[in-house]
Amino acid sequence: MVREGKRIAAVALEGYWSDVADPAAGIALNATVIGDRYEGGLYVDGTAQVSPEATLEAPCYVGPDCVVESGAHLGPNAVLQRGCTVKGGAHFSEAELLTRARVGGRARVRYCLVEEDAHVGEGEEFLGERSTPRVVQSAV
Repeated sequence: MVREGKRIAAVALEGYWSDVADPAAGIALNATVIGDRYEGGLYVDGTAQVSPEATLEAPCYVGPDCVVESGAHLGPNAVLQRGCTVKGGAHFSEAELLTRARVGGRARVRYCLVEEDAHVGEGEEFLGERSTPRVVQSAV
């Protein structure tokens, strides 16, 4: 850029910054932020419906209007954004559900980014790797 005569600028920021355009970096950052921000590394929004028979393992964030059914296992490092559903018997870890995403019963999701409005079907497995998480896209 400099050779082309273009101007380069910088911005000073307070706090922590990370390039979360990479799904692996974003998933890893979730654990740090949740652990630093919430007591015991767990947060459940007051509007979320989490069954007492569900297991939440820190770090874990359950956002507004989420539903987590009996027998579901979230964590470690599970993030559910607004309006997500995790059905009974599902295992969800090292992953993030974007707005209104759903995980069917007995499904297994690990090292994944599940896009907005996407659905992991009952009994399906989406297993990525720490360095290369899978991206589960919406069918729409």
